[in-house]
Amino acid sequence: MIVESKKEKIRNEYVHGYIIKGERVMPTLDYLIEKHGMASSTIYRISSEDNWKQQKKDFSERLKKEIDNYQINRMKNLLGKINES
Repeated sequence: MIVESKKEKIRNEYVHGYIIKGERVMPTLDYLIEKHGMASSTIYRISSEDNWKQQKKDFSERLKKEIDNYQINRMKNLLGKINES
C-alpha cells in the first residue's frame, strides 16, 4: 500500500509540475515512478482512478489563462504609460 503523503507528492508533481531555474517542469508519470521508486502498476492504477490526467489538463488550462491575463494587464499598463507621455 502506498503511503498517502507519497501519493499526494507524486500527484502534485504530476498535476502541477514544479519550478526549476524559473521554468515550470511538467514531468511524466514514468519519470515520477522512477524518481520515487514506485511500482508502475500502482501509480498508473491510482492516477487512473483519481483522474490525474484530467486534473493536469485542467491545471494547465487555468495556468495558461492566468498567464494570458497577466500579460494582457502588463501590456495595458505599458500602453497606458506610453499614452500618458
